[in-house]
Amino acid sequence: MNNNTYPNLQESNKIKTDKFGAQASKTIDEASDKMESAYGSAKETISDAGKKLSNGYDKASEEIRKASGQFKEVVKKNPMVAVSVAAGLGWAFGRLLSPKGSRDRSH
Repeated sequence: MNNNTYPNLQESNKIKTDKFGAQASKTIDEASDKMESAYGSAKETISDAGKKLSNGYDKASEEIRKASGQFKEVVKKNPMVAVSVAAGLGWAFGRLLSPKGSRDRSH
């Protein structure tokens, strides 16, 4: 081997290194662009979901307020029926939630 061989190898290696660096840089840039795009899409999707959830909550709250107002009117117009229904529901829930042994009053 003569001294001319080493400069050619060095030049060849430099060219290969430069090409590899350029390819790596391009790949990193492409990956970065894709990640930014995915982040933007995810952010937009989450924002849209949050808005829909908020709108749904607002609608549900309004419906509950309406139902509550209607319930209050029924109770005002029919207080004895309301008390009877409440007592019946209390008795039914009490029976459902009490331990099995306490339901059996035949002993």
